[in-house]
Amino acid sequence: MRGPNTTVMGSTASKPAARGNGDGARQTPTARATGYGACLLYLIVDFGRPMDWIPALEYLRLGMVAAFWGFAASISSRKRPIPKPMWYMIAFLLAMAWGVPWAKNNAWAFWGFEEHAIFILGCVLPLAVLPGNVDSVRKLMTFYFFLHVPMAIHGLMYEGTGAGGWIADENDLALGLNAALGVGMYLAMEAQSAGRRFLILASMAVMVTGVVSTISRGGFVGLATMGAYLVVFSPKRGVALAAVAGFAIVLVLFAGPTFWHEVDSIKTADQVGDTGEERLYYWGLGWKMFLDNPVIGVGTRNFPIQVYMYEDKRRAQNGDHAWGRAAHSFPITLLAEHGLVGTSLVLLMLGWVVKAHRRLLRAWKEAPTDPRRRSSALLGSGIVAGLVGFMVSSIFLSSLYYPIVWVLVALFASLDAVSGTERESELAAAS
Repeated sequence: MRGPNTTVMGSTASKPAARGNGDGARQTPTARATGYGACLLYLIVDFGRPMDWIPALEYLRLGMVAAFWGFAASISSRKRPIPKPMWYMIAFLLAMAWGVPWAKNNAWAFWGFEEHAIFILGCVLPLAVLPGNVDSVRKLMTFYFFLHVPMAIHGLMYEGTGAGGWIADENDLALGLNAALGVGMYLAMEAQSAGRRFLILASMAVMVTGVVSTISRGGFVGLATMGAYLVVFSPKRGVALAAVAGFAIVLVLFAGPTFWHEVDSIKTADQVGDTGEERLYYWGLGWKMFLDNPVIGVGTRNFPIQVYMYEDKRRAQNGDHAWGRAAHSFPITLLAEHGLVGTSLVLLMLGWVVKAHRRLLRAWKEAPTDPRRRSSALLGSGIVAGLVGFMVSSIFLSSLYYPIVWVLVALFASLDAVSGTERESELAAAS
């Protein structure tokens, strides 16, 4: 498990540098393949969702197999200590556990904690500690990206809906595709061959049409914000601008009148009867819930249980009851269910990613011809772009427990460890 690399990135002059540059060298090929297989199986199960395409696979309990395999591979590996963002996730789990006795519905709080604990320890932890080099992280990111192609195809085939699970809803499908598009843009920039770059860009075009098929206003907002982010903040702005312009053309060609009518309705989303107005209403209820429970919140999955206490009496008298309704927002769910403690931990986790990303970009700027630094910086930029796409789209969805944010942060933790820039910063500070 992860700790600072023992090498200055790019150095090959000394024995310690060679050792640090091959984190996975201390493992046998079988052990490396076992760890990589655990990570790959998890991504296939949660993002490819083969059991939703072939229902008989449900009986194999592939999700539990992936979780137990990943946990076993993680604890049997002594590659590097647990990275800082994983400690934030583990602390978040402890906060979830602490909230169980205080929750109004203890069973739902416990089940939510149990499910998230299995996910973090069995599926996310392996992604953070098992990849042994930049190429391994690149491969996992590539699998993550391409697994969204069948998602998009399902949306095109079935009126914008996802295959099942956490991506069954149209808005959820758009959310997942937006995050993958951010990752894909930088995978294309980092690609060494024209054929690979073309395949990635073509897959991105399919994903853009998949977002269109959802007719999701939140999906469109996330897509538009992603495009703006790529153009403004990309280390290769010219390339990003050309790509975004191309995808904008795809959007115009494939988006029909129904899509544009839905997008245009954003202007009246705050009117009574619109789903946008309903979201604003539940956000307000969630804020009141947070103010009443500011430290640890009401407990995991307890927003739908507690929300009736804050509902508008006039709406309730007209049959619009709040019990059982979701917050329809990542930040509101986080604040209401986990209070300032959980919110602080998530912000610390995301803040770590921002800091590590700057370190990767700075290392590339210091040695622009170093191919390893270039790859690390671009891959890290892809993960950050994916997080931007997710977080913007998540303003409108109760997606706190979806796998995307946790998976992308874990991949960044691995990338940071195998890139060696953290160790460089420590050496520079000590000198």
